Amino acid sequence: MNEVQLVAMKKSNQEIFKERLLEVFAETGSSQSALARQLNVTQQTVQQWCVGRTQPRADVLDRLAEVVGKPVYWFFTPKDTQKSVPAGSATKEEPEVSNTQVHDFLTPDEKRLLDIYRDLPGTERRNMLRAFTLRLEEIDRFLEELRQQQK
Repeated sequence: MNEVQLVAMKKSNQEIFKERLLEVFAETGSSQSALARQLNVTQQTVQQWCVGRTQPRADVLDRLAEVVGKPVYWFFTPKDTQKSVPAGSATKEEPEVSNTQVHDFLTPDEKRLLDIYRDLPGTERRNMLRAFTLRLEEIDRFLEELRQQQK
């Protein structure tokens, strides 16, 4: 486990969400009341998010992501995990490029698939990887059978 992963484990989702929301305010210069109006919630609700007391419901979180132009997963991804992995420490699962660099080379379908994958909880991510692996194995077997028939 690398340093970035350890930092991520130490922070709660609520703390990460709070930091990311404050980052949005810093980037945009928007106010809590302006965001509250855009999301059709009270300013006090946004204030509770900003101090880490509560988090938005799923439907409000979806609207928040749309309003600020960030994917939902971004609000729960620690800032440090967006940095590239240090040289020499990359593995098959941890490339030596940043998420942004990789994202630039993906097709729209690949980007959508990655965004959906990142929105899933860990267990569901593993389930989807197993499902894709099984499907790929089925396709490989089918193609091999076709090759055998053509001989």
